[in-house]
Amino acid sequence: MTRYVVYRNGSNAANQGMIQRMAVALVNARNAAEACETEACSPGTPYATSRLKLARDVQAYSNQHFDAVAESRAPKADVRRLEEDDHMKLEDIEIGMRVHGDDCAPEDADQGYVTAINYETGMVEVAWDSCQSSEQLACGLKPGDLPEDTE
Repeated sequence: MTRYVVYRNGSNAANQGMIQRMAVALVNARNAAEACETEACSPGTPYATSRLKLARDVQAYSNQHFDAVAESRAPKADVRRLEEDDHMKLEDIEIGMRVHGDDCAPEDADQGYVTAINYETGMVEVAWDSCQSSEQLACGLKPGDLPEDTE
């Protein structure tokens, strides 16, 4: 696997007004095409049409597309900014923080709480309130997948 810097191309007032090309994610992938693979956004996501599979918090609108460059060939300033952004998001997360449901949550889950944070991998474990068994479902999320604290 190689680490890629993914760029979103095409300005849109909702996510990058007046900027034609912007570094939006660092992902590990087999090639640039895999780094840019997208999936349809969840129903109810206003206007955005797709998002990156490997960085689900990064969305694109119909007038935008993604391209990727191997980290070794990308401007160092882009890599540094993306690394700092991810770390800052992780620092804002606390054990016990309430979060809203996500696509990886059980279908009926709408809220849960953070039970563990792995700063090395950038993954967060969430226990969902709707689990009926004594074993709570844990789901790995990337930092950008976490919504704001609901308390």
